[in-house]
Amino acid sequence: MQRVLCIGETTVDLIAFPVETIELNTDYHYLESFLIKAGGDAHNNAVDMARLGNRVTYVGPFGDDIFADNCLESLKKEKVDISNIIRYPGVKQSKSLILLNSEGKRTFYQNFASSEAFESADINTALLDDADILQIAGTFHMKKFDGEGAAGILKKAKEKGVITSMDVTTDRTGRWGEIIECYYPYLDYFLPSIEQAVHLTHKERVSEMAEYFIEKGVGHVV
Repeated sequence: MQRVLCIGETTVDLIAFPVETIELNTDYHYLESFLIKAGGDAHNNAVDMARLGNRVTYVGPFGDDIFADNCLESLKKEKVDISNIIRYPGVKQSKSLILLNSEGKRTFYQNFASSEAFESADINTALLDDADILQIAGTFHMKKFDGEGAAGILKKAKEKGVITSMDVTTDRTGRWGEIIECYYPYLDYFLPSIEQAVHLTHKERVSEMAEYFIEKGVGHVV
C-alpha cells in the first residue's frame, strides 16, 4: 500500500448520449441517456488509486452547490480522505457537458469555476510529510495554481523524497510549455497524451517527444 496525495481538479460530468449533430433551430431532441457523474482528472486518479488498495488523500477545489456535494460523496464512497479539500463560498462547481455520439466520438463544453479559484496557498504542504507519491492532475484548468504555484509544490515534494507524477489537460490559451516547463525538473513521471505532447514539444515522433521531456529533466515519460 502506498500513501498517495492527489492534488487538482474535480468536475461534474453531464453526459448526453447519443448526440449525432447539434441543431439549435429545433426545441426538442430525444436522448437515450443523460448521466450526471463525478469526474475530473484528480478526482478520477484518487478514486482509481483508492480502489487499487492505496491510502489516498485528496486536495482540490470545490464549489458550494449541490454538484460539489455529489462529487464529495463520490470520494467518500471510495474512502478517500477529503479532510483537506477547499470549498469556495459563492463559487459553482466546475462542470463538463459531454456530448457523445453513437460511434463513441465526443466533444466537451466546460466551465472551470471552482478550478479557477484554486491556488497553492490553499494547500497544507505538511501533507507531503505523510505521502509516498504526489499526483497532480487537471493542469491548464487551474489558472491560479498552474505555473509557479504547482512548481513550488513539486519542488517541496522532491525535497522530501516524494515520488512526483503529473498529467495535463488541454491548454486553450495556447501557452502550453510556457506554463509548465518549470515543472519538468521536479517530475519523476509525466503522463501527457500524444496530442498534448505534440503541442508541448512541437515534435511528431513519439521517441522525439520522450527525448524532449527527458532532456528537460523529466525522469520517466508515459
